Amino acid sequence: MLEYRNTKLAVVEAKAWARPLTEGVGQAKDCAGKLSIRFTYASNGKGVYGVDMQTGAEDEVVGDTVGGLLAGPLLPRHCH
Repeated sequence: MLEYRNTKLAVVEAKAWARPLTEGVGQAKDCAGKLSIRFTYASNGKGVYGVDMQTGAEDEVVGDTVGGLLAGPLLPRHCH
């Protein structure tokens, strides 16, 4: 879970490098739903796939793994 100042921002599900990028998306969505967290991400270390649980928008996050997570289009502007 990605947390900042006691605020839960996102669920991040990590899988092994050899696994497909989207392999952890279902698990990440389940966890985000149970915790009522809007944003969730899945990564295999080579890329990041993001989901906005509120709008249903989901796609591969453009950019490097760390930069993509922190500045991706699915995070709200106040988190940048």
